[in-house]
Amino acid sequence: MSYSEGWKTLMGEEKTTEGFIPQGLVVSNVRGEVGGALVISGTVECSDIKAKKIVVSRFGEIKDGHVEADIAVIEGQAVGVIFRVSRFVASSTARLFDCVIEMNNATGCSFHESAHFEGDIKISATQKKDFLSRQAEVVLEYKPSDVIFNDMVHAEVEADIPLGD
Repeated sequence: MSYSEGWKTLMGEEKTTEGFIPQGLVVSNVRGEVGGALVISGTVECSDIKAKKIVVSRFGEIKDGHVEADIAVIEGQAVGVIFRVSRFVASSTARLFDCVIEMNNATGCSFHESAHFEGDIKISATQKKDFLSRQAEVVLEYKPSDVIFNDMVHAEVEADIPLGD
């Protein structure tokens, strides 16, 4: 990093690209890439989004789409969305319906015990095991009738995935 780049960063003059969809705004067919964070406080329908970080705020909603991000934080509602992420966080106010969550590793997720999951939810974590780049995949599939979240997850394959307290 040069002196001028360092100075810009120190003084806050260097901006990262960010996006914001305000509460009350309904947007359909959102497609594109954001270099930084995308915060959704309104409603997004039919999305194909790539971002460094995506946050669906407490009053936000994302429906029917694909999201690729380093980090996805869900505080609001997601319906029929496929998430491809490195890290995934579902807060206590999160509501997910019929979603797919594909993560790069099993240690990058956090589900609050009060987060609400309904419908068909598929969670998968893939992790490179050795220098040959073989991949071990853990797939958890469950339906609401199979799960009591305090006792955690019904799975066909045993998995050592820390889910937090």
